[in-house]
Amino acid sequence: MNSDLIEMIEEGAVLVRQGHFTLAVEKAQEKLKKFQLPDPRYYITQLIQALLANQALRIQVLIDGLSLKIDFDGPGYSREELERISDAVFESGKNRQRDRIRELALGLLSVQALNPRGVSISSQGVRWERTPGRGRVVEAEHGRNEIFIQHRRSDTQEKQTLRQTCQSCRADIYVNDAIIASRAAARNTGCPWPNYAFRGDGFRGAFGIAYGQISATHLTLTRYGVVFSKRPEARILPSLIVEMEHDRLRKNASQSDVVEDANYSAMLAQLQKIQLEFALELAGKRLPGYQAQQVFFYFQELVVQNLSRELLALAEHHLSPLEAKLCNAMMFQSSDGKRCSARQIWATIQQYGAAFYTDDHHGLFACDSGSCIRLSDSGANSLRALFPELQKIDRPGASALENRLQRLKQEGSQRIPPAIAVRQVTSERGKLEFRIPDSQPEGQVDLYIREGSEKLRERVRLGKSPLSFAIVSDRRFTLKPEALNRLLKDYIEPCYRELAQRLGKRAGETASLLSLQRSFLHYLEYRYGSLTAALQEKEWQAVSLFRSVQSAEVKLQDLRAWLEVYPIIVVSYGSALSHEDHALAVTPSLLEALSEVLGHEKFVLADLSQPLLLERGQQLGLSGAARAGVKKVETFDEDAELAAIRREMELAEQNGLSALDEKPIDQEVVLRQLGIRVQTPQILAQEPSPSQSEFTRVCHEASKA
Repeated sequence: MNSDLIEMIEEGAVLVRQGHFTLAVEKAQEKLKKFQLPDPRYYITQLIQALLANQALRIQVLIDGLSLKIDFDGPGYSREELERISDAVFESGKNRQRDRIRELALGLLSVQALNPRGVSISSQGVRWERTPGRGRVVEAEHGRNEIFIQHRRSDTQEKQTLRQTCQSCRADIYVNDAIIASRAAARNTGCPWPNYAFRGDGFRGAFGIAYGQISATHLTLTRYGVVFSKRPEARILPSLIVEMEHDRLRKNASQSDVVEDANYSAMLAQLQKIQLEFALELAGKRLPGYQAQQVFFYFQELVVQNLSRELLALAEHHLSPLEAKLCNAMMFQSSDGKRCSARQIWATIQQYGAAFYTDDHHGLFACDSGSCIRLSDSGANSLRALFPELQKIDRPGASALENRLQRLKQEGSQRIPPAIAVRQVTSERGKLEFRIPDSQPEGQVDLYIREGSEKLRERVRLGKSPLSFAIVSDRRFTLKPEALNRLLKDYIEPCYRELAQRLGKRAGETASLLSLQRSFLHYLEYRYGSLTAALQEKEWQAVSLFRSVQSAEVKLQDLRAWLEVYPIIVVSYGSALSHEDHALAVTPSLLEALSEVLGHEKFVLADLSQPLLLERGQQLGLSGAARAGVKKVETFDEDAELAAIRREMELAEQNGLSALDEKPIDQEVVLRQLGIRVQTPQILAQEPSPSQSEFTRVCHEASKA
């Protein structure tokens, strides 16, 4: 551009745009703060992790006033690595082979927040020094491996931090000649009894039993033995004290916790499985007297948290091997001094309507397995979450227990069972009540001969029926096949059909969602010949036929909407594992029908050995998915974010200054003030204004004039 044009531009120029400028490099560096530790004083743990990843076996930390020096052995770092140390911040955390350099770079990034006077790394005869930008590498004055930091402040607390986080490291680590970790020392985790060591594919650690003293598992995660996260984990039940290291876990952006991805979910499943297998092994051993009561309390918590009435009611061939073992494990102490299982307690309840406990842990008296167990009152309250029928026997003894059981059995046989629907009619046989029982359908018709309002004089089984129902009458009679068909058509089917309306209007409903759905699905199976055929009918797509393990209503149209976004739906035979569990509750027959309708590959059955915790948690929106829509859970992509910041910094280093204010230039005003006449003025009148290329061409031609 010639000088005449420059003078013309400056003289009488009109202000078109204004703004201030900043170094784009600094803008990009500001974005890197999200990848720094929340408390930068923990930078020392990142440096130690880097050195341990680099095969250091002896690390000496010397603290003298505001200066800190770290001497370390191992191969150290080359000139090329130190020259590009700042680039290592942008490397993916997925590549664990680069921990030796990436953790070092992240530690240097974190320490910048403390604004030290100086930082240097000496290794392999060269020294990296912190300077603006990438730093510089010069010849070292010695051949030692050394990191040196000169602080401006005195509250950096490296000694305290190292003592708290490095006790499990597999190296000799000293702070001012005091050893805080040793290769020769026994495993030191701080876990209580049994400090049970475990190891698997890519993970290792230990746990201890908390005995109900904490509300959630205390999970301590390490990297090369250095603690980088302590977090509560409510999905590991009963609560444990755990310290572990897992090679596939990724740190979050701030490097202070872990990313809850598929690998984290798999780790929780592995940890829970390890706990269950440990408990099953312990249940088969003789327990020392001084520990027995605490261990039985732990067993009780384990059963309550991992079993459900739905699982106990299933035939064993429907259960996973781990679930079957847990149902049958001898984890409760009977009043006769022997042990019994949750399955035996369940069987007693099904036979008598209740099971008993005694808080006398010393007296012995005979009992059938599962009929009377030893518990404290608080333990009984906890166990009632699984067995609400549990009752205390006040005068322990074999005869007293037997009398109570027989009395319960007799009372149960004289009581008309509860129903979820009742229809009353008057006939030649007097007043009749037709009832849909609030129980698992048995394909039978029972006649209850009443004496008074709810007292039962006699129960008579009238025979089989494709629809389960009961009749309450004042007199005995028989039921012929023709009469059965007429009853089904005129009275029983209308009772079942009303359940669909009650499923759609839950306000004021007294029957549970489980009871209504169970009975209505039984009716659909009868009406259409199979559940598969029923679920293909259009009229049932918008009815709440299903529920999540949190008892949230789910429709078939919700399942279809969900599968348009997610590839699978996780289902479970059991109850919720935690408040974050939103698996679809199913029975074996319902799962088979849904698989036939929507595809076998669309449903994954979760069990205790493969709980699929991440996927279960993501199904929060399954209930109401057709109405509200389904949004896929988006996760923060650390690698993409770092790559974007790196590109921004590289461009900034190439181009220098960049404008903060990006308002477009009014090109017409500029050309008019320059006195430049464009040969095609209609271009300037168009919306939008002339393209940047046309504007540049005109200015360029004017400069040559």
